[in-house]
Amino acid sequence: MARVSAIALLVVLLPLGDARRHLSLSHVIAQDHAENEALCAATIVDQTCFEINGGIKHDRGDDWTQTTQIRDLLSADEETMTRLWDAIQGPTEHPTSDGQGYWISCDSLCHKVVAYAQANGICPQESDRACYVESGQEPDCTLDVGVAAIPTFGPGKDVDLPDMHDKPMLTETDPNISGSLFQALGRFGEASKANSTADIIDYDLWETVERVANLFRVYPSRKASLDEAGVESLMESSGSFFPSGYGRVHAQKEAEAKAYMGIVIRAFNAKRTRTQMTRWFGSRAYTDPSVRREILRVLNSVDHMISNVLPMYPGPKCSENTYAYVYPRAHTCSYASELSTRACTKLGSKFVFYLCPLYLKRPAEMIETLVHEGSHHATSYTDDVTFEGKPAYGRSPCQRVASRDPSKAIKNADNFCYYIQDVATEVADNGGGGRGSSSARCLDGSQADGDGDCRCAGERPNCYQGGYSGCDYSEGTRARSYYKASCRNCQCVRY
Repeated sequence: MARVSAIALLVVLLPLGDARRHLSLSHVIAQDHAENEALCAATIVDQTCFEINGGIKHDRGDDWTQTTQIRDLLSADEETMTRLWDAIQGPTEHPTSDGQGYWISCDSLCHKVVAYAQANGICPQESDRACYVESGQEPDCTLDVGVAAIPTFGPGKDVDLPDMHDKPMLTETDPNISGSLFQALGRFGEASKANSTADIIDYDLWETVERVANLFRVYPSRKASLDEAGVESLMESSGSFFPSGYGRVHAQKEAEAKAYMGIVIRAFNAKRTRTQMTRWFGSRAYTDPSVRREILRVLNSVDHMISNVLPMYPGPKCSENTYAYVYPRAHTCSYASELSTRACTKLGSKFVFYLCPLYLKRPAEMIETLVHEGSHHATSYTDDVTFEGKPAYGRSPCQRVASRDPSKAIKNADNFCYYIQDVATEVADNGGGGRGSSSARCLDGSQADGDGDCRCAGERPNCYQGGYSGCDYSEGTRARSYYKASCRNCQCVRY
């Protein structure tokens, strides 16, 4: 059966006897209340700073970052960063050399976004716990999204992904579907994708704060606004609401899905996914700037969609084997009553996800479904490419696409799907430490970092080697603040 062009991500149908996948509702909701690290703990800040900086050493050191790097990591724009900086009262006394942004210590950045989240949203009291809000209920901030739990959210390693049957049955004579919409749904080729490849994601202020907090493994939730309450009331009056208990599960799974995507984005930016990029996008993907930019764009788009979901249950086009579906290029609807009579891409500012009874029957696969449908939606627009005479579905065909035709792999839904799945299950996001440390000793007696480098102390350090400014270090060039621990004619000068 044909599928909508999108990432068919992380859905696996296992035998009914598989206890891990067919959990009862009470088990899905149950939480582990083990004590976690404090918000903005030093080990977490250390690791996050390394990840934000993309593994690149700055002259200010691994414990500082720039607004421009946060902007690029989130696929955001300058206006978004300006709003964020004004809201969190970010420092402006350390402009970057190119004049496009500011330096900030990662510890200060973490505390500032957490303070904003605590004052303006719902914030957990410790790291690796996510807050979520079920309609009409008190917020819950005990959801375990720790680094050990996240790899268990998806299917097992090396599992093939089946057809989700998520293309609603439409015809050109359907009274609710315009001809242009039918064409867009049926063909996501180069022409239809040409106008949707912009790198920039349109964030509001809260989502920007939330995404930066997520980098530090802090998972707040926004408070329901009056507008959202009005939309929710309209949804319920039109007959769109979950059976008892499932509203909570859906909200929980949205929070888990965002944490799931977060670990993948952090690992990607820290350049820890070379094996997975080569496997799913070809041998040149890891070093190709345009491929890296496109991968990051899609990952951020999926995360953005999940943060702005408006569920419609049940979708009017559901079949018995459909989990969910979306309309990536359809109508922006104004009234909840339109959801059952028109193909709505958005309702107001929210992206509509049409959910089906099968979605509720398989709570252990809800995250996969949310991420899957998020990848369908504007602004990801991935395709189901044709390879060897048929759509490239499944691990073996997708690996062959990556090896033989990488230009198709970067457009193919399932290649993204398997990349995300493998990063989440294969790349450990350990508890911190950034680069780690080595046994080598520095000039001041401290240990060198995991790259064998030392850093001169002070806000404006300067390293001299053989009497000349700048020292050799691990990245193969010269730096003013770093030097190799093995250097015998290096010295630090402070101003």
